[in-house]
Amino acid sequence: MMALALAACGPSLAACGRAEAVPPPAIQPPPGWQPLADVATAASEAAKADGATVDSAAAWGETAMGCYVVTLAVHGAGSPEAIGKELAVAGVHDVAAGSDSVALAFDKAGYHGKLRAHVGDSIDVVACYWNDREPEACANACAGMLK
Repeated sequence: MMALALAACGPSLAACGRAEAVPPPAIQPPPGWQPLADVATAASEAAKADGATVDSAAAWGETAMGCYVVTLAVHGAGSPEAIGKELAVAGVHDVAAGSDSVALAFDKAGYHGKLRAHVGDSIDVVACYWNDREPEACANACAGMLK
């Protein structure tokens, strides 16, 4: 998943390397979306493979429609600008990196989505994605979670 490359903290983050957990990025899934513990676990394990410490992970979905959202709070090393350059790979487009954030869109393996990450005490990642069942409805639902 694209969130894997976001396992970093900005150069000004004194909290890198801390052990305490932080709450997941604040999002409100749409009504009817169900928690998906297996998706959260998979995203968390994949992010760890990139050498990051995952402070929290959560996922929800409306599986009948093919809509999903994953949140991660991670820390490691790097900057938003470096992350943006690293993400400029096949399937990733519209990468925008600021001084404390990264946003992008992706199309990979039958899924389409958008991701945003904000650098604070950790990197808070929200990736919202969908398959081809209800793309317009999912994209609209994701827009509200990616503010």
